[in-house]
Amino acid sequence: KTWRAWGPLYPVWPRKPATVGFTLFGLIGRAPSSANTLTFEDYICEPSLMDNDRELEQLEEFPMGSFLVERRMLWMVRYQSDGKDGKKAGPIREEIHRPDVHTGAGMNAMHGGVPPLVVSTYNVHTGSLIRRAKQNVSMAKFDFRLVSASLTLSQRDLLLWCHVAAASDDADGFAFFSCHVLNIEAMKPRTPRIDVYDHSGGTAPPAYATSPTIGLLGTEYLFVGLGFGHVGVFSLATGLQVSEVHISGVDSPHFVSLQLITVSDAHSCAAPNVGKTVLAAVGSNSRHVHMLEINDELSTLEAVAARQARAAAA
Repeated sequence: KTWRAWGPLYPVWPRKPATVGFTLFGLIGRAPSSANTLTFEDYICEPSLMDNDRELEQLEEFPMGSFLVERRMLWMVRYQSDGKDGKKAGPIREEIHRPDVHTGAGMNAMHGGVPPLVVSTYNVHTGSLIRRAKQNVSMAKFDFRLVSASLTLSQRDLLLWCHVAAASDDADGFAFFSCHVLNIEAMKPRTPRIDVYDHSGGTAPPAYATSPTIGLLGTEYLFVGLGFGHVGVFSLATGLQVSEVHISGVDSPHFVSLQLITVSDAHSCAAPNVGKTVLAAVGSNSRHVHMLEINDELSTLEAVAARQARAAAA
């Protein structure tokens, strides 16, 4: 089973009608739909979107709806174009939170169904909230299409990347990739699935790379594109996104190639970055290879792993 978003986004905050420059549906990058005209009044008229019968009362006290996120777990992060012309408008960062069916967090007691997603949109540079919306979601068995597979560097896990398409009759849903981390020894997954938004529209498999084992916990990390030059770093031990890096100069919606490279000392020239690790990427709209030295990032991950090991031993 997996999740599938459906239907338009209903504005929670700010409470104003959609206008030019404020088009919730512009975030998705697909054909215009009824979401362009939805308002806060449409949201409060849909009982199925409410988490409980106190939600409107809570929104009066906390109008930005931060409590809605606290009830849910982070599903995925994506970077989008804020408007039709991404080069002029620039990207924005979105966090999509879903209910946690294991703990019951965010589950809707009002109508007995699956509660909606919460989509929060942030300014990339300041981190300030631009808008927050809700979108319906279903949890059921959907078709998975295998699009990529590879072993991790330790050969302990097999990464199986599947594509989950949006419903063909729903212009507001979105497709995504779901990574199954299959432990070779156990021959079953020991890590929760890692879901990543599909910026290619189903035309390309995900570009990703795995790090060598880092830290005392023996954890490997998965690097995969989140859109417009941003790369998410996921722990293959927990399946959680633990960090992000940004490769400047990339304005493509997605990468076509992503690799981790260690600079060799086999050449006679004394390069200052010998032995260091570089993240190399090629954007879908680019003919250039963009590189980012990530040793500081790997050191941070190792420090976090060491701190977790000490805490577990205490």
